[in-house]
Amino acid sequence: MRKLYRLSGLKARTESHSPEEIVGKVKHNLANDKDAPYSDVFFDVDVDESSFGQLEQGISHAERVDCET
Repeated sequence: MRKLYRLSGLKARTESHSPEEIVGKVKHNLANDKDAPYSDVFFDVDVDESSFGQLEQGISHAERVDCET
């Protein structure tokens, strides 16, 4: 992704969480990350491994995320 979009400052973190839990885990990580706050946070979810309900919950939580918390 860094090469494709020429984003040298992109920091990617690979963690495995279910969609409905990912936002809470990321908010916890941001609260404890010395490099925070970030200008943007992106979520990449494997939709084949998740139920529709899990995806709906994850999307709902992600829409309300504040990168500075």
